[in-house]
Amino acid sequence: MRANAEASPAHDRAEARLAFEVLAVRRAAARRSPSQAEALSDAARSFGASGADAARSPEGDLDPADAEACFRRCLADAARTPFLLESLELLAEPSPMQPLAHRAAAYQRIAAAVRAADPDTAEVAVREMHEEERRLRRAAVLRRLPMLGVSGRSND
Repeated sequence: MRANAEASPAHDRAEARLAFEVLAVRRAAARRSPSQAEALSDAARSFGASGADAARSPEGDLDPADAEACFRRCLADAARTPFLLESLELLAEPSPMQPLAHRAAAYQRIAAAVRAADPDTAEVAVREMHEEERRLRRAAVLRRLPMLGVSGRSND
């Protein structure tokens, strides 16, 4: 049972999201204009600010979901592949496991790599963000499973 803890539609969706995000960041790093790189950096900063404001005040002007959507739009724009935006939007989901601060830091790393025209570093940042999300989800699933003792019976 523990070996199959990740086999699910959510896992499949995460894998598809990873593939499209890797494609988007690599293309953005290779194709972006200076103004698109700046817009992506601004969007990453706005996402970070939205998380900080949300933690301080529920009536903050910046909504993390809106700021994250803006980041995706800027990323697709910099990739110069309009189809990517639709795919990124369809696969987007807020992470209940990963703190906003972690995603904000990942978006800053992605934006910096795109600005530097470094597709390899951009891809690494996306993969690290997804790996952290996968690790947190797996830990949450495994915490809910009963622990089996040596006899094979539940310790509950």
